[in-house]
Amino acid sequence: NLVSNYNGSVGALKSKFIKLLCVFVCVVMTMSSFLIIQHSKIFSESINKYASPPVIVINAKDFLSSSDNDIEIIEELDSVKESLYTGESGITKWTFEVEEKGYYNIFVRYFPVPGKTTSIERSIYINDTLPSISFRNIVFKRIWTNKTEIQTDSRGNELRPVQIEKPMWKEAGLQTSSLLHGTNLSVYLDKGTNNIAIEGIKE
Repeated sequence: NLVSNYNGSVGALKSKFIKLLCVFVCVVMTMSSFLIIQHSKIFSESINKYASPPVIVINAKDFLSSSDNDIEIIEELDSVKESLYTGESGITKWTFEVEEKGYYNIFVRYFPVPGKTTSIERSIYINDTLPSISFRNIVFKRIWTNKTEIQTDSRGNELRPVQIEKPMWKEAGLQTSSLLHGTNLSVYLDKGTNNIAIEGIKE
């Protein structure tokens, strides 16, 4: 289950790449919003021009269409207002305008509602197609914490405590289980009207 909401900020220029910050919320999924920020310009032209890259904010509640029977606008969740709950199946779509073509990163602010022990998975479509096979299984990790303090046995060895879920709003880029930690997927967007859609896969 996934809930999402956006309260984001523009990233900074680093190693000739403009970091993008985009937020999306999921709880089987509750989503509040998407933040889409322009990624690095891999051209020799004035990189400084993109020190403040274009930012696109999409409010999750303003979806265009949905085949998800479980979809629901949640008035408030953990102090975040108007997030969107989506289920394990169905596709929900949003449209947005792009003023400048280029590569963009999508970050998501999500709230993993307690469920099974596995990560939440969604497929992400851009303009009704998967940008690549990697977008078929985007992973939204759950948040875990120790149920008790760390204990020791009679020999002084630390015993691994039981893990329990600790749901909270979390921001993350689009990643798959096969990507290296910290590596986010980016997408190419043309100028004009575009659309993004999520499809429930698991949790």
